[in-house]
Amino acid sequence: MPVFSGCGGSGVISGKLYVYSGCTRTATGPQTAAALLHRYDPVANTWTTLPGAPAVHVQPAVTVVGGKLYVAGGNAGGGAVTGRVDVYNPGTNSWSTIPSMPTPRVASAGGLAGGKLYVVGGRSGSIYYNTVEVYDPITESWSLTAGMSSGRGGLGVGVITGALFAIGGRNAATTALSSNERLTP
Repeated sequence: MPVFSGCGGSGVISGKLYVYSGCTRTATGPQTAAALLHRYDPVANTWTTLPGAPAVHVQPAVTVVGGKLYVAGGNAGGGAVTGRVDVYNPGTNSWSTIPSMPTPRVASAGGLAGGKLYVVGGRSGSIYYNTVEVYDPITESWSLTAGMSSGRGGLGVGVITGALFAIGGRNAATTALSSNERLTP
């Protein structure tokens, strides 16, 4: 990559990898908040620097929905947890902002099922969420769906045949979880 990158996420659109960086650093300097976007083309083996997000999202949920990259929540860079959602459209090479998540959260994970964005878990300070919020791009609205049995942040989410799997992470009581949960929308 052309820069040090972390605290973000990635997704594939039309065979190219889009990497959102929520933080970066110089070779010898401290980690700093960022809102960077890069695209990797595996056929040309090249990186392209794209317009940065309109706001900082450190440790957001990042998911591709309908050929667009959604960057949801995270830390706004100064320690404040945010519910803001910014969307990158590669067709116009531009960002837009959609309605914020009902619950601001950092260290959540995202997944795509049934054409909708699912934001799973996360935390605000020492409060770990078991909630799952769903964004419908057709109605441009958020709703709650069945939550997990326990709160977790820093988790992974995978989607297999329409079911979301919340994998690992941590909660307020432990440093790491080995449990997995399934949500079938």
